[in-house]
Amino acid sequence: MANYVLVHGGDRDGSLWDSVKILLEKQGHRVFCPSMSSIKTTTLQENVNEVVQYIQSHNLESFILVGHSYGGFVVTGVTNTIPNQVDILIYVDSLLPKNGKSLYDIVTIDYASQDPACDQSDKAVVSKLNFDTKTVFSRKKAYIHCLKSEFFELTKFTYQEIKDAQDDWLIFCLDTTHSPMLTHPKELAVILLGCADLLT
Repeated sequence: MANYVLVHGGDRDGSLWDSVKILLEKQGHRVFCPSMSSIKTTTLQENVNEVVQYIQSHNLESFILVGHSYGGFVVTGVTNTIPNQVDILIYVDSLLPKNGKSLYDIVTIDYASQDPACDQSDKAVVSKLNFDTKTVFSRKKAYIHCLKSEFFELTKFTYQEIKDAQDDWLIFCLDTTHSPMLTHPKELAVILLGCADLLT
């Protein structure tokens, strides 16, 4: 039995994962889906702190940590804070965080995009994330790339960077839009269950 902590992205909440949660629990796993404060009024670090506090309040000593979209930045910060508790780190159609940069920095500077979905007025989006790259990415890790994502023109860069890194990443592709937990929960659950096999 594994513990899963599933972190939503953007201005969603933990209910985003409801369908996947049911499927994972049917296989005997424990699943936790924290809800974070709005990215419009909360910094990235505050969201990280919220998830860390949630994990501590549930006395989770080890778990598989999954971040969707903006949640990928949050789970990076969480892993940096409590690395020894994270068994596997999984990104779902997220950009790959870079030390000292915000999501807005990566979109507009690194990828030279003016994507309207990356709103500079959102506090969390412009918050820079400081973390130890070795500490975070030395964990077992996986990336799930959504091939019909609304943000494909951005996530394709992350996908390529991870492929080029050849750094023990597990890479999966889903023929879905940006939120497979809503449209294809079974397919996403299969991947997450497969990742749990790494613990045995």
